[in-house]
Amino acid sequence: MIKRTRSLSFQSIALAAAAAIAQLMVALIFVLAARGTDPESLGRVVSMIAIGVTLAGILDFGSNARVSRDIARGDVTHQIISNQLTTKILLVSIGCLVIGLFLKFAINLGDQWGCSFIAFTTLVAQTLQGPIRGLRRAHIIGIVMLIDRSTVLAAFMTLTSIGVGSAYSLWMALSLGPLVAAIVSFAFTPKDLRIALRGWKPRNPWTRSISFGASNVFISLQGLDVTILKMIGGASAAGLYGAVSKWTQPISIVAGAFASASAPFVAHAGNLTEAWRSMRRAVWLPGLAILIAILIAIGAPVLVPFLIGDSYSKSAEVLTILAIAAIPAVLNQTFFVSLQNLGRDRAAAVVLACIIVIQLLFIVAFGSVFGAVACAFAWLICQFLQVVCFGYLIRNEVKKTSRDTEMPGQIQLNPLSIETIDDTH
Repeated sequence: MIKRTRSLSFQSIALAAAAAIAQLMVALIFVLAARGTDPESLGRVVSMIAIGVTLAGILDFGSNARVSRDIARGDVTHQIISNQLTTKILLVSIGCLVIGLFLKFAINLGDQWGCSFIAFTTLVAQTLQGPIRGLRRAHIIGIVMLIDRSTVLAAFMTLTSIGVGSAYSLWMALSLGPLVAAIVSFAFTPKDLRIALRGWKPRNPWTRSISFGASNVFISLQGLDVTILKMIGGASAAGLYGAVSKWTQPISIVAGAFASASAPFVAHAGNLTEAWRSMRRAVWLPGLAILIAILIAIGAPVLVPFLIGDSYSKSAEVLTILAIAAIPAVLNQTFFVSLQNLGRDRAAAVVLACIIVIQLLFIVAFGSVFGAVACAFAWLICQFLQVVCFGYLIRNEVKKTSRDTEMPGQIQLNPLSIETIDDTH
């Protein structure tokens, strides 16, 4: 059967728009939660949520990205994928239950046991989105994302309106949203890729996921930059950096949408030359992200004191450096996922790990002297080194494709699916 796949441009725009709206919903939910409870109670819940999300990432260990790649490339049967997903959810269910019981009864951490439930719902939702991503349906992911956040907002408003505390309502709502998203994802997934106990055979869901998982672990470690800065340079330096460190998020949303949507197209094509035919019509999106970065870098000296006051005037230099660093970061996101989906995930993981270690060591070495600026420069150095190394690997892939096309060979068709790309959107 001939299936129609939406163009990469359409999918990237849809995903970016959905991510932006979802981000605003999350911000609104946390504002409402903060207004309805004291800082200490909110802090405990936010910490629990962060632990749950981190735990979900650890348990996933790159398997979602690997499953999406396998589906897009068509080199693993859908039955095997279904068995892997079913096995993963069964194992995760048992694992999260054990962790929750241990936290609740063995070491008596009170409400912190809820992190296991958040980890479970988050991981199930992400797992069931994997096949949709692999089938090159990023716009569907955008719909699922909006349903998820809309459910969270509605659940939070409902719980607080009937007298449930804001802090408790927050983590309950953030658990319910992914569950609804998982159900919606299941409905959008073709039957042969759905999780099912009928005909199920245990399959290792983490097979060939080590490089993906290692990359995720080091990306998580990268988030320790502010913590290290606080230890080395003091709370003031960390505050100056943290005050503006998220201001480049609009750039990440636009660039991330393009990178995420393009990943299965690269895997399906098998080489960058073929993938470029789909990517070129959407290349204006990373171009837009770079333009936003330039505008933020230019406007930082005015924006920072205007929005958060003169006491944070030193953060303007930090924001300028971060915005400049965001320019190569836009390219790095696409380079990195392209390498992963071309089968160069091990090389990409090694490069990423080494550069993140350099970044954190730079903060350790210079954080006490230069404070927040050192942390910003560490990020800039990290992105510059990545664009050089990833660019070199991408160049090799392009050269390899050129050599292959010059040699006589056979035309290879994907036997699992024949699809046409709709470039009218």
